[in-house]
Amino acid sequence: MTVAGERVPDVASTTACWAPQSSVVVDHSLRVEEYLADGVYLIHVAVPDSGDPRDVNLSIVSGRLYVAVRDRHAVRGVLDRAIPLPPSADTSGVTARYAAGIVEVRVPIVARVSA
Repeated sequence: MTVAGERVPDVASTTACWAPQSSVVVDHSLRVEEYLADGVYLIHVAVPDSGDPRDVNLSIVSGRLYVAVRDRHAVRGVLDRAIPLPPSADTSGVTARYAAGIVEVRVPIVARVSA
């Protein structure tokens, strides 16, 4: 899995790196499930076809998680999705892992202190 933008530790170790040739265009063709549980915002993304973690690119830019997956069956060859993160997301603690066709992204939520 390739990660751009802020640091997202990866469970699968890869040496290959790729990124879409153009800027990310939001395409809602990736199935995404989002949950908030125990101070963590969980995002599950179903990865089509290849099942190769090197085909997944994650980046965090301006409070959004961008997911791009290389797919030889897609018209553009890449399926992508932009997912807004909660304002209280701690993007410095984001982790991601890939298993059985699902990318799981864990985003810690910082408790807000009222003044």
